[in-house]
Amino acid sequence: MKFNRLNTDKKNSDDNLVPLINVVFLMLIFFMVAGQIRATDAVPITPPDSLSEIKQDESPAKILVSTKLGVYLNGDKLNQEELSKRLKLLYLESKSQDDFLVQISADQDLPVARLQQVFKQVELAGLTRVYLVTKLKQAG
Repeated sequence: MKFNRLNTDKKNSDDNLVPLINVVFLMLIFFMVAGQIRATDAVPITPPDSLSEIKQDESPAKILVSTKLGVYLNGDKLNQEELSKRLKLLYLESKSQDDFLVQISADQDLPVARLQQVFKQVELAGLTRVYLVTKLKQAG
């Protein structure tokens, strides 16, 4: 009587995939939690402090005003005179003109006179619903 030896030395090729699948799954979870979903701003801005906890909706017109790098509208660099024209175009192209908001993100070191010039351009475009982006500072 002859017994056939079971070949236990050969590993199943699927057994080698289990650790790989675990690592890939853990990396996926890490990047889902740690990743940033929204697009970054065209220039780095440090907004001024505020005690207000009011959150605003997303805006179709995002103005970034940097101390050194100029004025940007939705990521495009503009000069002050072009700003009101481009804002008018965005307003006219907007689907919901009643809910049209202008978001202004200004650097905390920006002189007030320069910020007033930006507000003047928004006013020249005929827009009245404007909010200034700030960061929450805890009262203390």
